[in-house]
Amino acid sequence: MVGAAAHAVKRVPRFTFWVPTIERAGGVLLLIAALFFLYQSAAYWGLVPPLLLQ
Repeated sequence: MVGAAAHAVKRVPRFTFWVPTIERAGGVLLLIAALFFLYQSAAYWGLVPPLLLQ
């Protein structure tokens, strides 16, 4: 959704300046999500201790 929104925003001249920042922020969020899911799968297999959020 973020990628589609960034593509749609490219057509609006006022937001053209922010498109690279939006794309980088989306990429960072995807990397964080990937690391979280990788950690969760490693915790499931017993390779690392589970993250306890209380």
